[in-house]
Formats: sequence, structure tokens, C-alpha cells
Amino acid sequence: MADAGGSTLSALSPVSGNLMATVALPSAPFGVAFGAGSVWVTSPADDRLTRVDPRGGRVSQQIPVGTEPTAVTFGLGSVWVANSLDSTVTRVSPSTDAVVVVIPVGDGPDALAVAGGSVWAANRLSATLTRIRPGGIDPAPSVVQVGGSPVALTAATRGDAGSGRGVWVAAGPAVSARPAGGTLRVVTSYAPASIDPALIYPLMPPQFAAATYDTLVTFQKTGGSSGLQLVPDLALAMPTVTGGGTVYTFTLRPGLRYSTGRPVRPADFRHAIERVLALNPAAASFLDRIVGASMCTPGKPCDLGRGIITDDSAGTVRFRLTAPDPYFLDKLAFAFTAPVPSYVPATKPSQDPVPCTGPYMLTRYVPGRLDDLCEGQWS
Repeated sequence: MADAGGSTLSALSPVSGNLMATVALPSAPFGVAFGAGSVWVTSPADDRLTRVDPRGGRVSQQIPVGTEPTAVTFGLGSVWVANSLDSTVTRVSPSTDAVVVVIPVGDGPDALAVAGGSVWAANRLSATLTRIRPGGIDPAPSVVQVGGSPVALTAATRGDAGSGRGVWVAAGPAVSARPAGGTLRVVTSYAPASIDPALIYPLMPPQFAAATYDTLVTFQKTGGSSGLQLVPDLALAMPTVTGGGTVYTFTLRPGLRYSTGRPVRPADFRHAIERVLALNPAAASFLDRIVGASMCTPGKPCDLGRGIITDDSAGTVRFRLTAPDPYFLDKLAFAFTAPVPSYVPATKPSQDPVPCTGPYMLTRYVPGRLDDLCEGQWS
């Protein structure tokens, strides 16, 4: 059993259900498989496959794979890992702990199964299955259209009486085309004190923040354990982490714009966090490890030039921390870290809707009233 919250792997007795052993993992796990006498665990946060020796209860190897590895399975003499963000499947040899080959599949592979001498990958975003026939190290994938978004796979074997041999796939609705927009009216019994993104936490109902403001990273919008997984949002990919866990470098997605049409600049992320430190002590406590944050005082201008280095030409945002923070990426998923244009005042809350990048924009706010209106603005 993999515990993402505790970053552990636990062994349970199949007879009593009692806990037999717990193994500490280097980072939060996601997928688990057993094969070749080992337990194999994917770690999306550090793009690695971890090999655990169940007899000694220890981590024996960490193997770099693709970006955001999720599902893992064992079969046909190899370990197979679905890399959800770079749309590949990595084949790993259990005898050498080396990557044998990286196979392109459809968009967003999230599940794997072995059947019929092939490995099947469920590609959630492209509504397809990819069949990999591992004839040597140069497999020739073929694609099967599903008609919906496949989210889980299992294989029926010869011994499954009455089931029929083959692959069974669970599929949800297909990822649709971009909606045409529209109006979303949110009725709430709790009137927010402000619509300024710096003051979202802890007073604004989450429906407003989720619909309007995007951040560098976010939690995957899906049910089940996948909803605990951090994924890039305004960032092009998960960050490069250096400096012993104290430097996080993000590259922004190209072409980002606010609801006003104004381009999103890397410097806007620093401006947004400087505003949080000046306006919201409750939220500021989440950001206190950024270099320079300790010098910021509520109600006064804040300068994080040493802690958040931005490069408009390269489209990068680099955070420098005073010490490693294992929860820093989770904190960047808070809506108050969303970018804010530089012309928005730094030391006082905005009474007007602040431009945003989300699917909706706030168009009207009446303080003390319960009838805030969000109108469609697809970015």
C-alpha cells in the first residue's frame, strides 16, 4: 500500500490485514507493482521509479524515468512506467535497473495493463489505447480509439472463467473541445470580504478562486487519488530543483494572457507574492522561506528581488529559499500566488476585479452583497 501523504510503502498481511512493515520513501508515491522479487513504486514529484526490497524493507534503487510517472506494471520480463506529462512509457530492465527504451504513446497515459503479449497504455487526454508489442527494444505501438477518456485498465486471462480474454477499459467522457463560454453565477451564504487575489486565503469561497485564478502548479482536476497529484498549470512543466532543494526554476507556458488581453509576465508572479506579504499575514506564513520574505512588513512595500528572480525574455521564474521546504510546491498551488499585473497597487486591496488567467473572470462585485457575478472568459 502506497501512502502519498506519509511518503511510505506499507506491507499488510493478506490473512489478518495487520500492518507487517513500513518503508520510508524518498518522496510521495503514486503507482505500485510487484515483479522480479521487488516492489516498484512511481514518484511523480521527482520523476523516478523506486525499487524496494520487500524482504529487507529498504529502498534498493532509484531509477530516473519520464516526466510525472504515474502508473506502473510488471510483465513480459520488464517494468513498465506511464509518464503522464511527456506522453511516454518507459521500459525498465529489472536485471540491470536501467531504462531499456522510452516509447511515445498518446496524451496523458494514466493506466497500464499487460495482455496478449503486449503492454497497453490508457491515454486519458487523447481518448485512445496504445498497444506496445515489445519485440526487442524497438517496439511498434499501435493505437486503438476508445471514444472516451480511459482512466483504468485490467487484463482478463485464460483462467478467468466466463470473462473472455482481452483488455477491459474504464472510460469517462471524452475530453471535449474548448467551450464557447458563458455566465456562471455563484450564490453563496458567505459574502467574501474582498475579491483581491492576495486576500483569497482564508476568506474567499473556493469556487471563486478555482474559476478565475491560475497558478504555476495545481492539483490535478480529477477524482480519487489522482486529485492529490501536482501538475503544471501556468508553468510549462514541473520545475527544475537545484541548490539542495532551495532553488526552484519554472518556465512559463508561451502565449499566456490575462482576461484583459495583457500578456502575463514572469515579474507578475513576484509582484503577486510581494502583495501577499504586504496585505495578508495569514497567507504570508506559507511563504516565509523565500529569501527576503522575513524582511517584509504588513502594510509596507515588499521587495523579493533576491528571492524571486524573473527573466521576461526567457520566460522563467526562479524561487530561492533560505532552507529546503518539502511542501513548497503545494504552497504554490494556493490561488493567492496567481500572477497579478504590475499596475495593481502593492499595498492596498483592489476594489475592482483583478485581471485573471482562469476560465472565468469576475465582472461585478458589490461589497457586502451575495450576488457576485462571474462571466465566461476562456483563456
